[in-house]
Amino acid sequence: MKKTKCLFILFVSLVLLSGCVKNTNTMTINKDKSMLFETDIVISDALDKNKVKDDYIQEFKDLKLKVTSTKEEGYTGYKISKSFKNIDDICSLELNEVKVEDILKKNTKDLKLFKRTKGFIKDTYTANILFELTEETKNKYDISNSEIGNASTVGETTYEDELEEDDMSELTKLAELSAEVDYKYIVNLPYAAVKSNSTETSNNNKTLIWDLSTEPGKTNIDYTFVVYNMTHIYILIGCGVLLLIGIIVLLIIIKHKKKSSDTLIHKDYDPSIAEEIGEPVIEENPEDIIPQPGEDNK
Repeated sequence: MKKTKCLFILFVSLVLLSGCVKNTNTMTINKDKSMLFETDIVISDALDKNKVKDDYIQEFKDLKLKVTSTKEEGYTGYKISKSFKNIDDICSLELNEVKVEDILKKNTKDLKLFKRTKGFIKDTYTANILFELTEETKNKYDISNSEIGNASTVGETTYEDELEEDDMSELTKLAELSAEVDYKYIVNLPYAAVKSNSTETSNNNKTLIWDLSTEPGKTNIDYTFVVYNMTHIYILIGCGVLLLIGIIVLLIIIKHKKKSSDTLIHKDYDPSIAEEIGEPVIEENPEDIIPQPGEDNK
């Protein structure tokens, strides 16, 4: 009876530990087309001796990627980061299927992550990323030999002391089953996504979230987004401003000339300067001159 009680309590404890490993891949794309890809691998602090396999982490260190320790509430692990100066460097004219792990492992020149459709105002990008949940994927985490921490002890007496070897074997299987990995893929975009097959969205459709834990086997992560070409937009704005200034100057010149042409010249003006001011010179015919009284007729 006492052994049955211990088994029941341990089973409940193991159920509470489900999802004790989290693997979150986050892609953040900025307006200037720079990109940061981060993989967080954390394991619950409720498991003693928990760690990600050293050879798995060392692989990314050998690739010269940034690997740092990370800690969140109740979890401890690693963050692996890779930066891209411009996503145009990892684009092609065709849509390619790319594995999640290849984003970190492949060289930038060999990685063709997006299909790019060029435009003058904006470029459109489409991604088709493959996530495959296999035993090899799960084996990244050294949790099979982890001991249940606070969940397996009460005071000075451990439940293991009350159980036989066969019982512990069953509990080990339960521990492996309960230690499911919570896989997520997150994309943060500078503008709202055009379309996607994400399981969840937020931030006005700028953040896309895929919950991959419930999808055994292969899952395709598809999404399309745009990035505006700010350089081209600034050129258009500059040309528009220059055109507006040119039109205003032209209107001022036309108005000034019209005002000058409408100005009347005094009747006593000196005809000798008529040509200089743009007025036609009127030549007098001697026969048309009427002699004035008192003038001698010649």
